[in-house]
Amino acid sequence: MSWICSRCRTRFEHAVARCPHDNKRVVRDLAGRDVAGRYTLKELLGVGGMESSVWAAWQSATHRSVAIKLLPEGDDAANERFARGARIASNLSHPNITVVHDYGRTDDGALFLVMELLEGQTLHRALRQGPMPIDRALHITYQLLRALDHAHRRKVVHRDIKPGNLFLVPHPDDPDFVKVMDFGIARFIEPEADDPADLGEVTTNREVCGTPHYMAPEQVAGGNIDHRCDLYAVGVVLYRMLTGKLPFTGDHRELFVQHLHAPPPPFAEARPELAGEPDLEALVMRSLAKNPDDRFASAAEFRTALRRVRGRTGTLSGDEETPFSGTLSAFGSDASTVVPPEPPRSNRAALWIVLLLGCVAIGVGIAWWLKGPVETAPPPPDAGAVTIRPTMAPPAAPVVRDAAPPLDVAVPADAALDAGAPTPRTTAATAPHASRRRPRVA
Repeated sequence: MSWICSRCRTRFEHAVARCPHDNKRVVRDLAGRDVAGRYTLKELLGVGGMESSVWAAWQSATHRSVAIKLLPEGDDAANERFARGARIASNLSHPNITVVHDYGRTDDGALFLVMELLEGQTLHRALRQGPMPIDRALHITYQLLRALDHAHRRKVVHRDIKPGNLFLVPHPDDPDFVKVMDFGIARFIEPEADDPADLGEVTTNREVCGTPHYMAPEQVAGGNIDHRCDLYAVGVVLYRMLTGKLPFTGDHRELFVQHLHAPPPPFAEARPELAGEPDLEALVMRSLAKNPDDRFASAAEFRTALRRVRGRTGTLSGDEETPFSGTLSAFGSDASTVVPPEPPRSNRAALWIVLLLGCVAIGVGIAWWLKGPVETAPPPPDAGAVTIRPTMAPPAAPVVRDAAPPLDVAVPADAALDAGAPTPRTTAATAPHASRRRPRVA
C-alpha cells in the first residue's frame, strides 16, 4: 500500500500525515481500486473536509468518466447526514448545479458519491489572483443566484456557500460558467406535509454548521434559518470577489462576534477604486444585513437588483439568462456540459403569445389546404378580343345517315339534361355569328 500527497502527488511507501515538501495532506493511493463493482478509480483529484478524498473514475457500464468522493465510515449521524445531502443533490436539476449520479457504500463501509466530472477550477483558486473586475464578479454572482433560486423553490437551503464550493467551468461562450457543489450539509427549510420522512431532514434549532467566514448571524446564533442565510453567504462571496478581502477576519470566536455585531468595512476602506460605485456597495451591504428581514427576500429579488446595478455601472453585456486548467471533482475540493437555460421570466408571456399566433396561422393554413382552391367565375371577355379556352372535345356523335350536319341541329338544353348528355358549349371558335350563341345553362 502506497500513499500520495494531495498537492504535489509525491508517493510514499509508509503512512505520513503531511507531505514534507508542501505540508499538505497525504492520503492512501487508491488508483485502480474497484468501487461498488461499477467504477474504477483512476487518479486523485483533491481532498475535502471530514477526511474525504475525490477521485477521477471510469464507469464501465456507461463508458464515461465521473468524479467520486470517498469518505471514511462515520457514526450514524454522520452517515445519515451524508445520505441526506446525496438525496437532496440528486433531486436538484439545474444547469448551474453539479449533477449527482449515484451514492452508496463500498465493501469496507466507506461512503461514496458519484458526480459529473468537471473541467476548470474553483472560485477559491481563481481568487488567489486578487480582486476581480466588476463585470466578472457580478456575472458569477448572477449564475450562483440562479442555482440558489432553483434550490430554494424546492425548500432546500445549502448552508455552505463559499468559493471552494463554486466551480468555474470554461465554455466556448462563457469562461466562467458556474457550478454549485457540495450539498453535504444542505437541509430542507421545512418538511413536506405529505412526506413524513422529511421530518428528520429539517434544519433545527441550536445546530451550528458551515464555514465560519461565510456564516450568517442566525447560523452563528444557532437559531432557525431559512434561504436568506444562503443570500448572506452570497454577499460575503461577492464582497471578496470585488475587494479581494473577506469582510471579517480572525479566529472562530472573533468571526462569530463580527458576524453578529460588526458592520462590514466600506468599499472606500477595503478597495478605494470602488468608492465611486455607491449602488454596487448598497447592493452588497444589503445582502450582509444582520437581520434577515433587511436582506433580499429571495434569490430572484437579489438577481433583479443585481441586473439593475449592472445596467447603471455599464457592465451589463450579453444575456445573463444564458443557462466554462486541471481536471477537478465537482464536490468541494480546493484542488484544481451545458443545458440550454430557462427563458427569461419577463419574456415568457410574449413567448406564449407568439406560439399561440403561430398555432392559429398553422391551423388556417391546414384548413385552406384541405378545402383546396376556390373556383371563381371568369371575368367577362373583352369586346374586341377573342379568348380561346382549351376544352375537351365532346363525345363523338353516332353516325346517322341522311342526317343534318351537327352544327345545324339545335339541341334544347332541357332535352340534353333529360337525356343525360353533356350540355353543348358554344365558343367563339364554333359560332359563326355572335347572335347564334346560346346561353350557358347552369
